[in-house]
Amino acid sequence: MDRIRKSIERFGSRFSDRVLTPAERRYVRDRPETFAGRWAAKEAVSKVLGLGVRGIGWKDIEIERMPTGQPAVRLHGRAAERATQLRMGRIAVSITHESEYAVAIAFGGAAGCGAEGLGAGEVGCGAACAVDLPNPSFSKIVPNKP
Repeated sequence: MDRIRKSIERFGSRFSDRVLTPAERRYVRDRPETFAGRWAAKEAVSKVLGLGVRGIGWKDIEIERMPTGQPAVRLHGRAAERATQLRMGRIAVSITHESEYAVAIAFGGAAGCGAEGLGAGEVGCGAACAVDLPNPSFSKIVPNKP
C-alpha cells in the first residue's frame, strides 16, 4: 500500500483520474487502502481476461460497491469486448486489505454461469493480485476442472 500512498502524495488527483472512474473516485476519496484494493482488483480482472493492464485501459474495468458492500465488476471498452470474445458473462471479485497490503482475486465464468458454479462445457479462469507484497506481480491462473 505504500506504493499507492506515495503515488497519491506525489501526483494527487492526476493519479486517481488516470486509474479510477468518476464513481470509483467518489468511493475511494484517495484513501490508500481503498485505492490499493481497487488497483489489485482491476489487475486481477485484467488477468482473468487474459490481457493484463497493458492490454486495456485502467478505466475499462470498474469496481463498483454493491449496497451489501460486496465489490462488483463493470466492464467498458476493450475489457467488455474481450469478455464478449471469451463468452465470459460474469466476473466475480473479492478484495481484502490490511495495514501493509491489499489483495484481490477474480474469477470469470461463461455466460449463464450462476452461483452454483460452472456447468458442463463452460469455461472459467481466475487470477489473484497483490499490491505491496514482497512480489507485487504475483498472479496465478486457476485451471479449468471438468
